[in-house]
Amino acid sequence: MKKRKRRANRKAIKYMQLSPEILLDLPKLSITGRDELFLENHKGLIEYSKYIVRAETSIGIIQLAGRDFELIEMSSDCIIVYGEIESLVFIGEGMN
Repeated sequence: MKKRKRRANRKAIKYMQLSPEILLDLPKLSITGRDELFLENHKGLIEYSKYIVRAETSIGIIQLAGRDFELIEMSSDCIIVYGEIESLVFIGEGMN
């Protein structure tokens, strides 16, 4: 049932040319090269170190692994991490 509802919502959003990440409470990731990540529409930071960053989102945990991570910015809307990104993994079902 959830999948059908999401599919219908996506079609309506596309038809109305609206921003799906905001209306469907989805995270938006932007990666620049291998050294910068922007994560918008998150639910909070779970873990942060020089080697790992984990953030909660509506679709589950996003885990970033690498080296020399620096948390450049963190607000209620956005997390910006700089460092050498080696992997990005989606974990779990999320907070739905």
